[in-house]
Amino acid sequence: MKNRKYTQSHITLDNLASDLNTNRTYLSRHINAAMGCNFKTWISNLRIEDAKRLLLEEPNLPAVSVGELVGISDKSSFFRQFMNVVGATPGDYRDKHGK
Repeated sequence: MKNRKYTQSHITLDNLASDLNTNRTYLSRHINAAMGCNFKTWISNLRIEDAKRLLLEEPNLPAVSVGELVGISDKSSFFRQFMNVVGATPGDYRDKHGK
């Protein structure tokens, strides 16, 4: 995930398996075992971790833009996913952890 493929809004288990020259079943089982969650949750967590970093590194970038940069183009979906993972809104997270 070094190349940040998870920021592509259209990423799927099939696409990633194809890019890695493996099959979706093997990849799904590997993600479940190694990460302790399913593919969708894993991608969401990667995106939110990236969003947390961007919120702090780019304090003038609106939260909606951060969501778009990490692959979540819908504002409501971004805020909901962020709140589910972090337990705070993007703005509250930035206020609490920003410099």
